[in-house]
Amino acid sequence: MTMIETKDLTFAYPAEEGKRSEPALRGVSLGIEKGSFVVVLGHNGSGKSTLAKHMNAVLLPSGGAVYVEGMDTHNQAMLLEIRRRVGMVFQNPDNQIVANVVEEDVAFAPENLGVPPQEIRRRVDDALEAVGMSDFARHAPHLLSGGQTPVSYTHPRAHETDSYLVCRLLLEKKKITCNGAEVNPLLSYTSQITPN
Repeated sequence: MTMIETKDLTFAYPAEEGKRSEPALRGVSLGIEKGSFVVVLGHNGSGKSTLAKHMNAVLLPSGGAVYVEGMDTHNQAMLLEIRRRVGMVFQNPDNQIVANVVEEDVAFAPENLGVPPQEIRRRVDDALEAVGMSDFARHAPHLLSGGQTPVSYTHPRAHETDSYLVCRLLLEKKKITCNGAEVNPLLSYTSQITPN
């Protein structure tokens, strides 16, 4: 079953005054099946982040279309439902920190979706345990290592529903360094929540 689909997706950022805009994406068609892991590789400026931002309607196509479970991202009435299904971890996870402790940060998404408090507590505990982060529940998110921070964003929304987490981790020594001990729990966790 195709969960996220792009059809002839084209996108151009606004051009500077007096200059012509070059498309960042040109004619991209792809389908992401339920339960699959997809990696998009490319050099700086090749459109990886631009593509990812189309999957939860942070950006809208200049041409073509993007569908999430059949919902067109251009349809404003579907925006909340699309974003309930597709979450995103940006290149610098520190830019997404909204709370002073990890467990409150993990609880942010389900709180915004109106999940009852007792259910949020259960989901937060389950999600942190699943990625080996229970001992860090009361830690400040900004003090986590480069590998632990993205792990902490495997929030309960992805654990409890058929939602998709679009991650963009820049694994360069200058930006984020991840060692296997920090990344392996995330890989193990995503294997657990992904149907065979």
